[in-house]
Amino acid sequence: MKDISALAVVRRENACTLDARILLDEMSAMLALYRGDSVQSQFYLGDLGSARSAFVMARTMDGLAIGCGALCRFSFEVAEFQCLYRRPEWPGTGTAILRFLETVAAGAGYRRVILQAREANRRAIAFYQRHGYERAEPFADCAGLSDVRCFAKALPAPRGRMTLPRRPRREAQRLRERGVGARAAARAPPQLSTRRDVFRCRRKHCGFC
Repeated sequence: MKDISALAVVRRENACTLDARILLDEMSAMLALYRGDSVQSQFYLGDLGSARSAFVMARTMDGLAIGCGALCRFSFEVAEFQCLYRRPEWPGTGTAILRFLETVAAGAGYRRVILQAREANRRAIAFYQRHGYERAEPFADCAGLSDVRCFAKALPAPRGRMTLPRRPRREAQRLRERGVGARAAARAPPQLSTRRDVFRCRRKHCGFC
């Protein structure tokens, strides 16, 4: 077993590289123990065509590829994780890949993640449940497969709220006297005044001056 502290980084990479193909082939051989088909028949590079999709790889400090994973768009608010794999001699890498994919999915605006595992793959099922994934209704191609278990997890909502810029007190008072609401007043364009033939914006730091 290797020391997980030697893991350098998990990052986005091209799924067509030699390292990526080697990892996917290794995963195909491993999953053949649980199902009759191969990973290539389930995972298509075309699924990564969306701007909100990603293929990631984990590497050691010396550049050795030790794991991979894919984020694919299932719907506008739902992402599907596929091809989660780490080499057996690198424990802990799967957790790093999964957390990285969740961070990418949340940053891309997804609110929920779904994934699947064969019922015979007890280790993968225990891994997902340990990281907060719960049993879900079958989706897509899984609906007709009795030996496939589907899981889902809600992603945290983006932090912070968008706030409208504040106007100078005198201009806000003038707009209120005209019966303009607070939100409409904030959206109204800044008023300009002339002084010695020079235009001066009354809103400080309005972004246009």
